[in-house]
Amino acid sequence: MSQAVIKHLKTARLAIRELENMVEGLSEAQANKRNLLLKRAWKESSKVVAHLQKLLGDAPEIEVEMDFDSEDEEVEQDINSEDEEMAEVDELEDEAVEDEAEGEDTEAEVEDGGAEDEPEDGTVKERPSTSISELAQDRFDTAFTRIGNVYCTSEDLVSLILGWDKGTHRTKEDAAFPFLYTAWVGGSSDYLEKTIKELVERTSDWDVALEPFSSVDEKPTLSDRLKSRDKAVIDISESNAVLLWVKSVVSTVNSLKFAADWNELTTERGGKRLKTAYRNTLFNDIKSDWIKDLQERIGGQLFTKLLNKEKNKFRTAHRKVIRSRNQALSLYRKFGATMIVHPVFHPTAGQNARGRSQSWARILQLILEDFQLKMEEQELLQHLIDEGELDGKKVEDEDSAYQLFIDNRHVAATEIICVVLTCVAGKVTSDWVREFLEGNTPQFDGQENLLDKHNE
Repeated sequence: MSQAVIKHLKTARLAIRELENMVEGLSEAQANKRNLLLKRAWKESSKVVAHLQKLLGDAPEIEVEMDFDSEDEEVEQDINSEDEEMAEVDELEDEAVEDEAEGEDTEAEVEDGGAEDEPEDGTVKERPSTSISELAQDRFDTAFTRIGNVYCTSEDLVSLILGWDKGTHRTKEDAAFPFLYTAWVGGSSDYLEKTIKELVERTSDWDVALEPFSSVDEKPTLSDRLKSRDKAVIDISESNAVLLWVKSVVSTVNSLKFAADWNELTTERGGKRLKTAYRNTLFNDIKSDWIKDLQERIGGQLFTKLLNKEKNKFRTAHRKVIRSRNQALSLYRKFGATMIVHPVFHPTAGQNARGRSQSWARILQLILEDFQLKMEEQELLQHLIDEGELDGKKVEDEDSAYQLFIDNRHVAATEIICVVLTCVAGKVTSDWVREFLEGNTPQFDGQENLLDKHNE
């Protein structure tokens, strides 16, 4: 196969791959880029056909709708001119990203996810015609049809740890929602300890690994705590499912503490200015070697341009992580430790925001706003009192009944989490997590909305 054919195939493949990654809700600059990619994919594919015609000689002619000269020199000129065109669009897109970070998010960013039914193997199913809001409402109604009838044991936790990460973002989320109101009952801590020890031996370096997390709490200022929590990211890449779960739990508690500090910063006078200053400081710390190397190699206006571009990318990525942490803190304040049991609700995967379905943000809003209403519709609280799960003497009204319902589940989830942590990571790590969980009990009422954009 000629080099020209290979070149066209590679270019077309790259364009098509980038097209596959695009979702609805594009900005104007992104839409322009998408159209150019479509044009490029078609042109490069057509050039491949033209070259194959030339190579086939007397073979039957292959019809194409667009005519392109097959001379390599002219083909190269076409590619170069399109590269210039794409570079201009990339520059526009960078400007759009910067504007977007200062102003309103696009729908895709607000939803904080990818295609609704996009499997992790890269294939893409047809997007349903239902709107995001309607889809989220359907998912919410299905997930919270029979609240209170979900009870799990130690055996169920082991199954969850070993098998939760299968399917698309949407199917994993749908399977996880009932765990927000799951009551961890029955079973045996002896069984859990024995099973966990069979699955993984305790690692001796956990006390050392925890130190960057635990030492942060003693720092005197918000800025110091935020920076330390942002940089104290545990490596949660792990082939052993139990170790991965434990690492993710510890990382989640760190992220929840960060979100609490971050939102305290929001309430301070000049909060926006303080956040900007914090991000700049964090960027300079993390990218210090890169900045120094770039300045030595380039300098001048080009250095400033590339530096600003990198800052914009960093700011956009950091805002996405902040949003993910705020979502997790909102769930924690509503449901407590039950949201920590299931990794779907953990805010990060490594140092990045965890991938979500496209309707994630909307269904999360429904959960936070309408969960209690769902319970009242089902007359669940009275049923739980009648069945003896809730103490009627402690229930003064619907609100206190709801709080008791959540508190019971929070306490049970705390215990089962700490059993696993003690087995795998030891008492120091388990106590650090327990201190946070017992010191921050869920409160269904009186919490500010952490999902507002100004909190990012």
